[in-house]
Amino acid sequence: MDQFKDLHKEAEGLKNAGYNTGEIKKDISNMEDEKEQLIKRVERLKRKVESHPNSTTMMNVARNLRLERDREKKLAEQRQEQSTLVSSVESTKSKAEIFNMKIREFGDFSLS
Repeated sequence: MDQFKDLHKEAEGLKNAGYNTGEIKKDISNMEDEKEQLIKRVERLKRKVESHPNSTTMMNVARNLRLERDREKKLAEQRQEQSTLVSSVESTKSKAEIFNMKIREFGDFSLS
């Protein structure tokens, strides 16, 4: 009997844990509606662009622009990473020089 009570409590807890299937189904339905609207919008824009006399050229130029912007973004990220690395290396070099100088001073001091 205790096992039944424990299982019943667990089942009730799962029901009340926020897994409301009605809300999830409603969200899925809304997302499907939005998807359909976006598909229609894209198709409308495609037809509009394709009717333009220079559409192929414009699409190629737009694609190239997007690719160049992506490349520019990656290069900026690489530059930032390298700048951070250079800064780190300079800091390490500076610490090593100070350490080396202290060792020389200690060596000169101990030889006296």
